[in-house]
Amino acid sequence: MQNDSSKENLDTDSAKTKLKPFFWDKVMANPDQSMVWHQLKARSFQFNEEMIETLFGYNADKSRNDSKRDFGNDSSGQRIQILEQKKSHNLAISLKAHNVKVEEVCDALMEGNELPIELLHTLLRMAPTSDEELKLRLFNDDSVFLGPAEQLLKAMVNIPFAFKSIDALLFMTSFEEESSG
Repeated sequence: MQNDSSKENLDTDSAKTKLKPFFWDKVMANPDQSMVWHQLKARSFQFNEEMIETLFGYNADKSRNDSKRDFGNDSSGQRIQILEQKKSHNLAISLKAHNVKVEEVCDALMEGNELPIELLHTLLRMAPTSDEELKLRLFNDDSVFLGPAEQLLKAMVNIPFAFKSIDALLFMTSFEEESSG
């Protein structure tokens, strides 16, 4: 019988709202000072568990889906993952942070236009491996939505000497800074 009751307790615990993590900082008590806890009388403190769950609760599955929905503009959620997930995510964040579109990056690489230095460094760090480059070159299905990072690197692998152009843009930018300073 104890097994059945422990199963019921597990079921009720899993049905409770999951709370956001709360990180405590230890407060060193000074024995000379009175603290609020000393002024509380037994049973005078009321704890409203429902209010705490409402204020600080979250649904783990919903928060994951919301972050994916905010990250990309694709409402269907279908994406082809060619790059390593962390690499794709970091590159997409960098593109969004610099407010740069794939076309702008490609134009800058072909015409020598200026791009933010941080973005150029990120592009060099996130260069596709030979395996990823092969997959990007062979991917021809336009009906499936690629993530922003995959779209950018797919366009870049079709530009001759794209990563050499990034090196050149970095050199031009650093040369201008050094010569003016």
